[in-house]
Amino acid sequence: MITRLTICLICLSQMLLGQADFLTTNWVGRLEMPGQSHFLRVQVKEGQTYLQLPYADGNTKFKLDNFQQKSGEIQFSIERGVSTWRFASQAFENGKLSGQVISDGLQGQFFLHTLLPMESKDWQACLGDFKTEQGFIFKVWDRFNSLRAHSPLSQEVSRMYPIGDNCFFLATGEVLQFEEKGKTFYQKLSWTWEKQSAQAKRAVLYEEEKQVVYTTDADTIGTSLFLPKGKGPFPAVLMARGAANMDRSINLTEAEILSSYGIAVLIYDNYGTGESKGNPRTKDFGDKQDLVLELYRHLQAHEKIKADQIGLMGGSQGARIAAMVASKINELAFLVLRAHPMETRKDQQLYAIGAYFRQHNVQEEKIIQALHLWEQYFDLAHRKAIDHEYIAAVAEMRAAHPGMLLPAAPANQVPRYAWPDDIYDATKDYLSTISCPVLSEHGVNDDRVPPAKSIHFLREGLAKAGNEQLTVLLYPNASHSFMMNGFRIAPGLFMNEVNWIRRQLKLVSR
Repeated sequence: MITRLTICLICLSQMLLGQADFLTTNWVGRLEMPGQSHFLRVQVKEGQTYLQLPYADGNTKFKLDNFQQKSGEIQFSIERGVSTWRFASQAFENGKLSGQVISDGLQGQFFLHTLLPMESKDWQACLGDFKTEQGFIFKVWDRFNSLRAHSPLSQEVSRMYPIGDNCFFLATGEVLQFEEKGKTFYQKLSWTWEKQSAQAKRAVLYEEEKQVVYTTDADTIGTSLFLPKGKGPFPAVLMARGAANMDRSINLTEAEILSSYGIAVLIYDNYGTGESKGNPRTKDFGDKQDLVLELYRHLQAHEKIKADQIGLMGGSQGARIAAMVASKINELAFLVLRAHPMETRKDQQLYAIGAYFRQHNVQEEKIIQALHLWEQYFDLAHRKAIDHEYIAAVAEMRAAHPGMLLPAAPANQVPRYAWPDDIYDATKDYLSTISCPVLSEHGVNDDRVPPAKSIHFLREGLAKAGNEQLTVLLYPNASHSFMMNGFRIAPGLFMNEVNWIRRQLKLVSR
């Protein structure tokens, strides 16, 4: 909830601050109060200094007003709702400013690190995997020209902020120090978080085996099989694709993390992307099921894969396809469903369109009218018969409400793509033959798929098969894609999946 925040920051003298002048320096840190914890940034942009709480307020920037520096103290304020938070620094040492914060009678702590500039060429030596003696794996990679880390201890993915020589701050408050540089890479990583610490050594944990698979419908599919290091054979998961017209890189992070923990992963380019041929717009649910089933059999035949320990995993429409295919595989070891639609494609689309309207503050009466037109459109498209009466109704609505999301003109053209054939296909109708363990995951703020209804239908459908092996995980404040404010992946997502799959396979838990 947006609150009013007036911040007074009392720092040490200018002598202690030295060259780290507060108003011309970028800072990163944490703010800890009873019942709440925030990632904190202070940024200088275009001559102005702003404070941000990215995980609480997204991209909102608060300009520092009333800045004063006198008698060795620094004070400034910002407005954030109705509360007043007062900060008093107690120490500035080695580029770190720390102290107390008081708001509404509550007392907490804050700290800020000086954010240092760093060229991408300087962090290449940090990339890779680092394993602790307990078997936990820190993963560091380059994404969009900035460093990212997945910490198995905080179970979060975070951008890495340089605060010292080979030293990085994570938004969680964790600090990673890289040590013992070899010819190309650092060989060790030291991790600290609050009063905890750990050491990890560089490790090569998996290998990627690329291959083009020729399918029975004459399409070629580009694949990557991530195999854990060792002789094998290994358990495996096949990541089913859905509507996202993207190549295999969309699943790269999950594939690398899972394979690091002993689970082989097969990912592939969707139709028409990467090394895959075919037009995704002409492929219906049946085509996509056939592809996944064919890749599953291909995976079963691999010499390094345990044929009876293969599971399926998918998100959104990929989860729909995974569940449909699971109904056809008696020996399937497990099923992981992210943001899974259980209703018909029509009902799911109507839910998503309604959520879109409400996010844009469209009046409810107009939403009802628009959804009625969308429902008619789906029905008529399925029958491949868009009539003139419907065309006139859409034109009238569009004229009355320009810019409103309505079926695209000209509405008299029946869609040439495959989706009208799938419009009444409900995932829940496939569940009664699934007997393997199932993990269901949803972001609570999903605006594409209704979580409660989908979970209800999933539980009801599995019960018809006498299957009580259902685990449900909900991620607070997470979206359909499991993202949160500040482009933050829902905490725990990857490690929850790793640990759940390993338990189903009776592997040693982490």
